[in-house]
Amino acid sequence: MAVATPRLIPRDALFGSAENDQARISPDGTMLSYLAPHNGTMSVWVRSRGGGDERMIAHDPTRPIPWHAWQGDSRHLLYLQDSGGNENYHLFRVGLDGAIPTDCSTSPASISARERARSWRPIRGT
Repeated sequence: MAVATPRLIPRDALFGSAENDQARISPDGTMLSYLAPHNGTMSVWVRSRGGGDERMIAHDPTRPIPWHAWQGDSRHLLYLQDSGGNENYHLFRVGLDGAIPTDCSTSPASISARERARSWRPIRGT
């Protein structure tokens, strides 16, 4: 008796870009932030807990934003962005109003990929 071969999972389902990523609740619990695409690149979006008022507050048309986090005041978000794929990440701060982001980095290569790799340590006991 032949056993039926299970269907393969589509490659895009495993390795494609996420529709939404890195959902985070604001420190005061009133807002939700997340990464989602806008015109093909991951951008920072926010909405209230109830939803229906989604808005993009940070976007780079040439490079995806790889990481974001809430600042403790619940009125600003921080995110990392490199320039043209050079992996020298700058830390930016943007308000919920989507005003022009502020570059908080102190040097042109503030958080380089090499520095991040150097600081990596394995988690013990796993």
